[in-house]
Amino acid sequence: MNAFKKALSFRTSACDFFSSLAVVFAGVFASLNPIPPADTWWQLSLGRYMFSHGDVLRENVFSYTAPSFHIVDHEWLAELVFYGLWSAGGMDLLYFFRTLVVCLSLLILYAACRKRGAGPFPSLCACVASAFLANLALFGDVRPYLFTYLFFSLLILFASAFFESDSPFVYFIVPVVWIWSNCHAGYMLFFAVVAIYLFSSIFPGDLVRRPFPDAFKTALSSFGGGLSSLFSRRRNLILAALFSFALAFANPYGADLVLYPFSFSHDGFFRSHLIEWAAPELLGANLPFLVFCAVLWTGLIFFRRGLSLFDFLFLGAFSFLAFSAVRHITLFAFASAVPASILAGRVFSLRFRIPGFRPGYSFLPALCLAAMIALAVPAVVRLSSCDSMTLSMEKELFPYYGVQFVRMNSLPGRIAHPYGWGGYLLWKLYPCSSGDYRVFIDGRANVAYTDEVYRESLLIDSAGPGWEEILDRYGVNVVFFSKYHSNYRTDGRNIAERLVESGKWRRLFEEPSGIIFMRVSPATERLWKKAESGGLFMPVAE
Repeated sequence: MNAFKKALSFRTSACDFFSSLAVVFAGVFASLNPIPPADTWWQLSLGRYMFSHGDVLRENVFSYTAPSFHIVDHEWLAELVFYGLWSAGGMDLLYFFRTLVVCLSLLILYAACRKRGAGPFPSLCACVASAFLANLALFGDVRPYLFTYLFFSLLILFASAFFESDSPFVYFIVPVVWIWSNCHAGYMLFFAVVAIYLFSSIFPGDLVRRPFPDAFKTALSSFGGGLSSLFSRRRNLILAALFSFALAFANPYGADLVLYPFSFSHDGFFRSHLIEWAAPELLGANLPFLVFCAVLWTGLIFFRRGLSLFDFLFLGAFSFLAFSAVRHITLFAFASAVPASILAGRVFSLRFRIPGFRPGYSFLPALCLAAMIALAVPAVVRLSSCDSMTLSMEKELFPYYGVQFVRMNSLPGRIAHPYGWGGYLLWKLYPCSSGDYRVFIDGRANVAYTDEVYRESLLIDSAGPGWEEILDRYGVNVVFFSKYHSNYRTDGRNIAERLVESGKWRRLFEEPSGIIFMRVSPATERLWKKAESGGLFMPVAE
């Protein structure tokens, strides 16, 4: 008997080892995507400001369109971490950090699946599905939501391990929530999940496995008694949530930071025009999400054993979020891991009921090993072909040579530019003693700008009505044009064509990603003469 137990333990350990490595390889492959880090640049700029000034940013000194806008930099701690990593190892270290966070998050999800009783292979399947469903090719760049991915996974593990027993270990999440609240607005997920769990705790644990009429009657009859005894049964969890909420106010901005997540609760101009807040394309790019969601919910309804009311409410809440905004599909992918692993375990167990099929002792370890190898090969191939310049797409999609040209020739600011380039110009050109290189706008959206400034930015990008008046009003002397956005047009003309047609602007510099235009005026006459005589300094192609 002891020998059998040791053999069984060894087989389980081998399965967990191979499965964990497979999950890591899935995380490496899923996270190493070339993504233009438009927001990373301005986050590094804010980190640099805090390091140099010893305080958080409180007014929008980076922009000439909204210089006195009151700032609540709710991601200040993440920006400090990013700038510290960049200072230590440049973009390479930042991309390593991103991959590390993704892999850790998936491993934590794997541990949560195992804690809920799912086997190694079903847990592996669920976590790999989460990795590929999470849409990390769009929402896996170096941004503060990496911390939400990590801490949300940890929250799922805590729910699987400590919520039901109301263990005192739940208090360890209090400092985690404080760090989370100062890194990303996603910290509100903690309170939402706790609220869902406490509500589900009012009712009997087997409620979802009963026939509907009986479940409905039981829910009505148990509501009062379950609610009255809730604190005695979930005292540690309730107190941990209260302590976490109180501690969240200990930050440089006080209540303003705590309340920031609600600023995007209404359909403002920013939210309605930013792609990440758009509804998913269910019959297009996000069809895999729709199929996975439909299959998962169908399976969970038919195989309810092992699931609780919390599982259904939890997954239902994140399904709703995912259908409301494409950026929340990543959260749904993480939230689905535990229910998917339980469902996969039920389906996987049916395989052993096929007449004549008798898996041997080494079947499961061999299956996990095969999965690990299958995921390791593409992960290693992708890793071997990656570098920070390729991952950032800096030369292809950003004015890599243009910012060098501006600095070398001290072009007279101010600068107008596409919305997605604001952070890059901020990082590369500000502060600079040779000119006013504050930006028109950057990716901080309603944190640093009004709706009106964003509208004006879009009008310039698309050569919309009033574009010339906007440039004149702000005293803009230099316009960056992105070739990538050349299809932004009004009445068949983009901003580059409009600038040339106006006669007040001329093309000064061109690179693969865009064109620099400069105003023709007495203030720029000296530079135009140098340009005509070939006296301007030109960056050397690398």
